[in-house]
Amino acid sequence: MEGALPMPDGVTPIMGLELSGTVAALGEGVSGFALGDPVCALTDGGAYAQYCAVKAAQALPLPAGYSLQEAAILPETLFTV
Repeated sequence: MEGALPMPDGVTPIMGLELSGTVAALGEGVSGFALGDPVCALTDGGAYAQYCAVKAAQALPLPAGYSLQEAAILPETLFTV
């Protein structure tokens, strides 16, 4: 039966877990990132949206020499290892 498992509370129905882009806003108390920084991240959902809020602990600075497209695959691998 498709759709039998409900989404966990607080998780967006927008698809996508891995993303890359630039920091558009910072939450209170976040350090180590600045507006405009290129980053990649593993989210709890919503990576396919135009904007996606991500916990700072789930974000990484874009490694030197990586494009945004290439860097989007890194967090899943790095956080898993």
